[in-house]
Amino acid sequence: MVTTFVINLDKDKERLSFMDSQLAASGLSYRRQPAILGKEYQATRAEYDEDAAVRATGHALIPGEIGCALSHVAVYKAIVAESIPFALIFEDDVEIPRHFKDIVERMVQAQPTIKFDYLLFDYVAVGIPFIRQWFRSVVINTRARFQQSVLSALLCVLYAFIKMWYIVPMALFEGFRNWYKQSSPGPVKFYRPVYFAGAYLVTLEGVKKLLALAQPVVYTADQLPNQARIKSGLRFYCYAPRVVEQQKKVFGSSILDITGDQII
Repeated sequence: MVTTFVINLDKDKERLSFMDSQLAASGLSYRRQPAILGKEYQATRAEYDEDAAVRATGHALIPGEIGCALSHVAVYKAIVAESIPFALIFEDDVEIPRHFKDIVERMVQAQPTIKFDYLLFDYVAVGIPFIRQWFRSVVINTRARFQQSVLSALLCVLYAFIKMWYIVPMALFEGFRNWYKQSSPGPVKFYRPVYFAGAYLVTLEGVKKLLALAQPVVYTADQLPNQARIKSGLRFYCYAPRVVEQQKKVFGSSILDITGDQII
């Protein structure tokens, strides 16, 4: 009932071995989806619309983001072509729990009640860790703006101060909910954009909603579900408590072409 895909670049054999051992231990068979190496791939206008990306996001996608997005799109096309009702999609740098297959099967059985299109397992840690990361990003952004002008830096601080009164209570609520859901794990909704596309369960109907905004690619793989939630009615949920985590410190980032020790 569930077909599992692992998106993996030909050169990343260590990553594939990492995923293979985990999935074997979890009792999950999978299909490898060859990923597209953005810096060596020339996307056509039908595959990626740079003008539309700039209009939608304010900037063009970098080659790694284009390759990643097109790799996910290739999986979506296979799902539609084969009419796969449920697909579990992994990038090749995520750590999963040994009982992950049980979680997936339980979510599939619950889908008629929950009626999700897209269930994300991998996302930024919530609660206090999220607050710490947010304040750290404010400091980094303020320093960058200071290089432009003092006024730009002050505006950045002012915006952060205003936003803080929403961010902090929301993050504390999410952290409490994550703790509470340990006794009754399952899908929850977030009231803000949620990023990462390292591990998610998607329905055939959900894939069609994603493809409606991905041909040509305009958004990154991380951004697409959030946009589909708004523009295509994607029923987007996250699994709580968080059980999957990307190991960027170990494997680095193929999108940014950097090693783990270069990640802040």
